[in-house]
Amino acid sequence: MHQHQIMARKVHRWHPRTTEQRAGDRIAPNLLNRDFSAALPNQKWVCDITCLGTAEGWLYLAVVIDLYSRLVVGWAMGEQMDAGLVEGAWPMALLNRQPPAGLLHHSDRGRQYTCEMYRDQLADLQCQVSMSRTGNCYDNAVMESFFAALKTECASTVFKSKAEAAVPSLNSSKAGTIAKGCIHPWTILAQWNSSSRLDINRVHFIGVRPTL
Repeated sequence: MHQHQIMARKVHRWHPRTTEQRAGDRIAPNLLNRDFSAALPNQKWVCDITCLGTAEGWLYLAVVIDLYSRLVVGWAMGEQMDAGLVEGAWPMALLNRQPPAGLLHHSDRGRQYTCEMYRDQLADLQCQVSMSRTGNCYDNAVMESFFAALKTECASTVFKSKAEAAVPSLNSSKAGTIAKGCIHPWTILAQWNSSSRLDINRVHFIGVRPTL
């Protein structure tokens, strides 16, 4: 092909836009500013939405990750990419981790994260609200990396059904284990939580729970 100057034609598959910003939305500044480090658990959480292709249509996944351990602390799946999707992931994260006031919550500027109901929930916890700049995926690079690993490991092809898509997505040992350096997220939490104050059986995550 190189000798005859022939190039393969790539097929670009259409994906729905997961970030839809509306005029008049309550936009927050980029407080995170690409500082993806955290000194303690529940200091900084990043959130985002992605889509998984199935023969029955798109399935949407909202995820919340703690930047300290890179552990998925909340998630929700649904057939609609609306505010209800992120509002499902948020209470799961709160139930599992019970973060203190002042938590930094970072997301994109999508309408799901800027709607009044969701912003009110963040205000109830006195969260510091941070949002990526328009069209800048690097401002939420940890989430982008997580979704890339998830799709490479278990969503590289179109699933036969939405039910089939949900199974591997929630049981990928690598996609659910975004390590901090070479240390497993659960190991980081175990080291910090030596007094076993965290009940890991209550934590929902994407990935197979390791043995500590």
